[in-house]
Amino acid sequence: MKILVVDGHPSRGSFVGALADEYVAGARGQGHDVEVLRLSEMHLEPYMTYQHGTDDPVITPDLEAMRTQLVRADHIVIAYPIWWGLPPALLKVYFEVVFAPGVAFRYLPRRGSRVRWERLLAGRTAQLLVTGDAPPWFWRFVRGAADERALERSILGFCGVSTMATAYFGSVKMSTPAQRQEWLERARTLGATGQSRRARRSAMRAATARKS
Repeated sequence: MKILVVDGHPSRGSFVGALADEYVAGARGQGHDVEVLRLSEMHLEPYMTYQHGTDDPVITPDLEAMRTQLVRADHIVIAYPIWWGLPPALLKVYFEVVFAPGVAFRYLPRRGSRVRWERLLAGRTAQLLVTGDAPPWFWRFVRGAADERALERSILGFCGVSTMATAYFGSVKMSTPAQRQEWLERARTLGATGQSRRARRSAMRAATARKS
């Protein structure tokens, strides 16, 4: 299984990065082929003014590599914090320039007023590792988990990716060292157990079809 782990935190030394590290260790321990992308190490600042749908971004080596990683993956893990109710701006920039037309989806000719598109990432699965300062129940049932809905439906789902249940870790601000250690162990377990058997079979079939 080819797994892409995206550390969406702007700082390399974050707890989000530690969770991503543990997931990677668990997945590699099971023999999975894992690639790690640290957005904090990428040069995405020039794309902050990219006007989606109106012009094409300059294809730098970093951007080309990120797009190749995405297409090559069977399973995509995205780790990020909740800031002001949403993921960091850096992760949004990543989606805008990497999940691009011709890479993650392709519009098809209209049929009347109906907009049609091809989901170029169909058959892949995803896992979200999310940290926040609110407890999981509050974030989901009081605030509505806007980040999950946006990523699962408007980004990943739009491109054909099926997202598993989100792993939410919080409240980080109120957590103890023992709780954080438990969360790190949970992230490693998620990496080791990976997807459900059904999702794994689906991803493997899609990977085989892409190679044939």
